[in-house]
This record gives sequence, C-alpha cells and structure tokens, in this order.
Amino acid sequence: MAQQNQNQPRQDYWQNHIKQWKRSGLSQVLYCRKHKISKNTLGYWIKKQIKGTPKSPEFVQLPVKIMTSTSLEIIINNRFKILISVGFDVQLLKDTIKILEQLS
Repeated sequence: MAQQNQNQPRQDYWQNHIKQWKRSGLSQVLYCRKHKISKNTLGYWIKKQIKGTPKSPEFVQLPVKIMTSTSLEIIINNRFKILISVGFDVQLLKDTIKILEQLS
C-alpha cells in the first residue's frame, strides 16, 4: 500500500503527459523531443494505462428470432397438461378442466 502511495506522484506526472500528448496531435517522438522526455518511458506509461484501464462494456447485437405462438399450454396441479390451439372450443375446455380438477 505504501509503495502505491509513493508511486502516485510519478503516475500523476505521466498521466498528465499522456493527456497533453493526446491533445497535442503530435507523434510520440515529436512530443517527447519538445518536452525533453524519453519516448520509451512515455510508451511504457501509455501501455501501463491501457492495461490498467478496465474495458468498457460492449454491446453486441444478437440475431433475434421472433417466434409467434399459436398455442397455449395449461398445466393443472402439476399432473395434467392441456395444449390449446387457435380456434379451440371454449366450452370443451371448461368441461375438461372441471373433470380434471375432480380427478386431482
């Protein structure tokens, strides 16, 4: 922990240079020449910053297959399953459910 605190001024110094370099629009070589700093050291801190920066979540578009259901499944007391299709007879369904409830 103490080691990390001791390195903070150095990290701040290089983070500042990285920000200035990015804003300058100069190549690393020209920026380093202008500011009389080592290009290799700047490159090291840039890589270190990239490694230490957590990646932002990426959203990936997934193919979606839309399925339309033309039937309904009813489960009664975890014993009976009724599959109902489009155009079913309502009265027949009511009668069937009553009978199945009596059997339960």
